[in-house]
Amino acid sequence: MHHARNEKIAGEGANVILNLCYEKENVDLVLLCDGVPPLVRLLSTNDNDLQANAAGAIQSISFQED
Repeated sequence: MHHARNEKIAGEGANVILNLCYEKENVDLVLLCDGVPPLVRLLSTNDNDLQANAAGAIQSISFQED
C-alpha cells in the first residue's frame, strides 16, 4: 500500500486488509508482515476516503487481542 501509485489504489488496499482481518489468522499475518505502520501513515493523507479506509482497517485489526 505504501507504494501505491494513487490514493484510490491505497484505499482499496486498506479495504482488502479491513475485510481480511475479520479472521484472527489474517490479523496475525498482517502483524507478522508489519502491515500496521503503512496503514497508520495513510491516516495523515489529505484524502478523507483514504483516511477512513485506513482507520477501518486498523479498527478491524484492533478487534483481535494481539
